[in-house]
Amino acid sequence: MSTPSPLFDTPPLVDPVSGFQAWFFDDRRTAVTQATGPVMSKAAADFLTGPFDDELKKRFVSKGLKVRLVHDWRSLETYDPETRSRLIAWGNGNEPHTEYGGIALSNRASIFARIAVTTAIGALRIFGANIESLDDRIDQVISELKATRSAS
Repeated sequence: MSTPSPLFDTPPLVDPVSGFQAWFFDDRRTAVTQATGPVMSKAAADFLTGPFDDELKKRFVSKGLKVRLVHDWRSLETYDPETRSRLIAWGNGNEPHTEYGGIALSNRASIFARIAVTTAIGALRIFGANIESLDDRIDQVISELKATRSAS
């Protein structure tokens, strides 16, 4: 599998270990992550719960704003089982600051990865999160963001 092209211009936040990338659309209160490798690894979870989360807090939460999260994880095929509960806990902790969350996987994702994401979405919904699968709409969502303005 080849590394996907960046969704937007040069990402302002890139994890050198996992290859995860992130963009922030301040005027839309939206943050986008893109997986570039096939595994949701501990390093990817470290990035999402560390530098990415820190940037969310700086740009949105510290200003009392709720954020929309779009996760383009179409390159992922599998995951480190340790990451599922960690990311659910992170999502649950951010629920008060999140207006919306969407996650996209590809048809290459293993059944176990799909079950993990479906379980995570269900668990977060129980806690009150507005989160959904974007598998069939991710290209539309990305196109809409590209049409509005450049990411920063």
